Amino acid sequence: MEFPAAGDMNCRVTIKDWQDVPNAYAGIDQQMTQPKTVWAKRETVGAAIRQGSAQINELVTDRFFIRYRKALKDRLTKDSRFYVGNTEFMVRSCNNLNHADVWLVIECEEIGELYE
Repeated sequence: MEFPAAGDMNCRVTIKDWQDVPNAYAGIDQQMTQPKTVWAKRETVGAAIRQGSAQINELVTDRFFIRYRKALKDRLTKDSRFYVGNTEFMVRSCNNLNHADVWLVIECEEIGELYE
């Protein structure tokens, strides 16, 4: 996989993590952490990747490239959510592109539109 060019970073992405927190009624509340906004390159994956990921119940619909940050790589888990406009994505995997500490490749599943 090749590195993206600087001009390819044309998508503003907001990253949030959810945490399950016990409440006073012996239940669990979901809270979102402080959002982090970064520039990214967004690309839709091909049919072969989509088909292969669907077969193992880890559907991947989109791939995001963002600048490498160790703290961000450690933070991104399957409890992380990406927001592009009103569209929500669930993180499926986060990898260091070519182990060069320059780009992170995040594969996501599109969950859908947010209605507020």
